[in-house]
Amino acid sequence: MASLGLGGLNVSARRKSVPSRNAAVERRNLITVCRFSVKTLIDRSCFETIDDTSPEFNNFAAILEQILSHRLKGMKRICNNNESIWHHVQSHLENHQQWKLNHITGDVITVNFGSYCKRFSWDETSSSATCQITWFGYESPRSFWDYIRVACRKVSHNCICSIENMENVGSSRAKGRAWIRVALMEKHLSEYISTALRDFKTTRRFYEDGAIVLGEEANMLAGMLLGLNAIDFSFCLKGEGLDGSYPAVIDYTPYLKFTQSSDSISSDEEELRTLGSSGSEGSTPENIGPPFITDENSWYNKCKRVEQKYRLALEQKGYLEELVRLRENQLSESVSQNKLLLQRIEDMDLAHKMEKEQLEYIIVELQDQLFTSMDKGSA
Repeated sequence: MASLGLGGLNVSARRKSVPSRNAAVERRNLITVCRFSVKTLIDRSCFETIDDTSPEFNNFAAILEQILSHRLKGMKRICNNNESIWHHVQSHLENHQQWKLNHITGDVITVNFGSYCKRFSWDETSSSATCQITWFGYESPRSFWDYIRVACRKVSHNCICSIENMENVGSSRAKGRAWIRVALMEKHLSEYISTALRDFKTTRRFYEDGAIVLGEEANMLAGMLLGLNAIDFSFCLKGEGLDGSYPAVIDYTPYLKFTQSSDSISSDEEELRTLGSSGSEGSTPENIGPPFITDENSWYNKCKRVEQKYRLALEQKGYLEELVRLRENQLSESVSQNKLLLQRIEDMDLAHKMEKEQLEYIIVELQDQLFTSMDKGSA
């Protein structure tokens, strides 16, 4: 019995560890691919202007959108009765496909999407509607723009109001994509993200536990985005990239690279030699295939290594220049704030002295009046 109990505890512990491991892997994947995308953007900017047609930028925008949407809470709405719940379900589904309600039986309904029929229970999440329905109301999906426009209000000279008032941008997802482009052109994306992450109360209100913006990866995100301030972006805010009717998809293929080890190469060569020797007498090594190229000291490899070092140095140079510029701005702001504080202290000191003199004058005047009244009383 004791062994059974321990086995059950181990199984339950493993079941609990699997979701936490999957969440950690998901966070690590997004942060890692974001770092790669930032490097590819900086590398591409050395040769051409980054605009909406750049695949490196489109991939970066998709990655950032998924990071800011990671474990984002839905918008909860409370309904008064069952009819109002299904009214909201209808309004939510109208944007997806043509549908109709067939019948309602107890707490289960049948929704007909053309030739496809789907049953919704009160607590079931629809894959088409992406809407959590309960007895008390429903929860509709949110866009990361709902978080950004609240958390980044404190950024000086922010573009929040400009994005909200854009006529050709209607949906919340499209506004979020427009914000990414405007923030990059203004070279303030890292400042926006840092300001939003410092507002921990608002971040907790919008995100669930385990979100990237609530973990240690958030500090890495703000730091890696700082290097993008050295790039001059040029975007059109009326293009197809702002269409919010489709989700962002990340292309992982540019960041996947397989390097065969030297041991594996020698093993393949040995296998080819074995196959060649076991063949017919007329077989020659030319029939096997082209030989492996393992000369690491070739001019081509040397040129590639030098080019890689140059790009790395150029990337570090841009990052350090942007870091110096940011620190200089922070220093100038601190100096100006220090001057304001000193001026405020001097003004308060002067006001305190004047108030003290007025109080002393009032005390003397009251003493004179007291002595005068005492003299009159004695007379």
